[in-house]
Amino acid sequence: MPTNEDLEQQRDIGKAFREISDLRGDVKELRTTIVGIDGRNGLRGELWAFMEESRQHMAKLAESEQRFRHYLDVERKETCHGAELLQEYKEEQDRIIKDNQERRRHTDTLVMELEKQKIATRGIMIAATITAVASLVTAFLK
Repeated sequence: MPTNEDLEQQRDIGKAFREISDLRGDVKELRTTIVGIDGRNGLRGELWAFMEESRQHMAKLAESEQRFRHYLDVERKETCHGAELLQEYKEEQDRIIKDNQERRRHTDTLVMELEKQKIATRGIMIAATITAVASLVTAFLK
């Protein structure tokens, strides 16, 4: 006659087999979802279709960009009457910016020179004051 331990062990084995069976069913469901019933559809098939659509879209974008570049570089120069004026305006603005930068540099240089002159003038004034005071002191001492 089987003991309690034997019966418990058989129940545990039965539970394990049921859990394994459930797990196999879940794995089959997951495989069907990912791969599909015939191996070509499911999430993998959708991913392949999306990748193909993305490749086609990128090719169209590249072609559109190439046509746009050709338009900007070649066709617009021939058909757009304002393009030449716009280019002249941009060049003039660049010249103005460069001129302003040069003026700022020149102004900074002049300010530095002015500061140097102020320092030199103060030095001369101090030297003249000392000389005058020294002359007065020597005159008083005599």
